[in-house]
Amino acid sequence: MEDSDRHTRPILTSGRDDIRHRVRSGSLSRTPSLYAVSFLLLAAVIVGFIWHDLRRAYQDTLAYWNARLSTSVDERVRIATLWLTQRRIDGETVAQDSVTVRLPM
Repeated sequence: MEDSDRHTRPILTSGRDDIRHRVRSGSLSRTPSLYAVSFLLLAAVIVGFIWHDLRRAYQDTLAYWNARLSTSVDERVRIATLWLTQRRIDGETVAQDSVTVRLPM
């Protein structure tokens, strides 16, 4: 049993000495700042990915509505052109009709 006590005591004392040395040198005080820097770096990377995805979604939404509204406007212009063409033909037909030509104005 004495052999095991001899082997464990230096390990325990060396562990304590190591901790004391870290406390004296200030390396333990640097550990929270390393955690803070690591957390800020991770947060910046995550925010960057979220920003990139939101920007892509915004551009996709703009492209979708641009295509949809352009199609809608083209259809309305086509319908308005067709309606005006029909009204012009109706006006010409009425103007060329023999009954309407004889009407006094």
